[in-house]
Amino acid sequence: MQIDNLRTQAGSAITVLFGPSRAGKTTALRCLAGIEQPDEGTISFRGDIWSDAAGGQFIPARQRKVGFVPQDFALFPHLSVAGNIGYSLGRMPGAQRSSRVREMIGWLGLEGLEQRLPGELSGGQQQRVALARAVAARPGLLLLDEPLAALDAPTRGRLRSDLRHTLQQTGIPALLVTHDRNEALAIGDEMVVMAGGRILQQGPVQEIFSRPASSEVAAIVGVETVQAGQVLEIGSELVIVSVGSTRLVALNNDLPSAIRDVYVCIRAEDVILMKGEPSQSSPRNALASTVRMLSQDGPIVRVGLDCGFPLTAMLTKQACAEMGLAEGMKVLAMVKAPNVHLIAR
Repeated sequence: MQIDNLRTQAGSAITVLFGPSRAGKTTALRCLAGIEQPDEGTISFRGDIWSDAAGGQFIPARQRKVGFVPQDFALFPHLSVAGNIGYSLGRMPGAQRSSRVREMIGWLGLEGLEQRLPGELSGGQQQRVALARAVAARPGLLLLDEPLAALDAPTRGRLRSDLRHTLQQTGIPALLVTHDRNEALAIGDEMVVMAGGRILQQGPVQEIFSRPASSEVAAIVGVETVQAGQVLEIGSELVIVSVGSTRLVALNNDLPSAIRDVYVCIRAEDVILMKGEPSQSSPRNALASTVRMLSQDGPIVRVGLDCGFPLTAMLTKQACAEMGLAEGMKVLAMVKAPNVHLIAR
């Protein structure tokens, strides 16, 4: 695992480790926490070397000042809320310990729950106790291993923004593991995409989701349309590319002039559907399409289209009903040139 390639921003940025199961995300987190010792490479934080396999150096977890929130929260079932939070404070003097525990309880809105046991708490309350315990000792780095995975779907959705706000309030840089796309978008500032123990791409969350560096990253972050294409013309600002018999216009974002074989990536949320003819102010790509499939996912409807190649659009259930979309219907799929992302292949 290329642990030495992992970089986190200074300050209180939230970095998301993102990838499929068995990508190595949790292993990377446990190596950073000092729970596991890597066989090769180095780990350093703010100039301090925590692990250097070649030099035989390894700083144990207790000396790293890292706050760790495991996936199952790992609260002590026999300790109260106050007891769980206070446990992380070690041998801190009693009055100081009580003051810090009260501070954490007030900060995370746990008043009135001080004497409850973990089994008497909701999933969201348990999460806040686990976070309070991790933050109480004022760590230099927070590590969270899929902190919402143990919760039901409605609770996860409700707590995403709460968790981001709470992590920002700590002022502590955080590294969060997830394989959930919505979670990464809602919580993260930076993102590291992993697969097979390798780091494939790192950068701002929105940039990676909109401009993946490879077809592998595009598949991992869930780009709905990835099609092989051929570059027909490269200009200073625009690129004309064919996908089968369909021509598309994309922005030229430093595509090498010698490149002719590309992957064309289009996110479903960037596809606009309309009836009739495109207006004068319409995007450059107006694709005559046939609706092949309608798939409802809660309030969202995924629309499978044939526009000379398979294309996916995403509409709200209400918008779909207002358009009267049905399989076999002819529509125009509008895609702005900046939303057509090209990857050399």
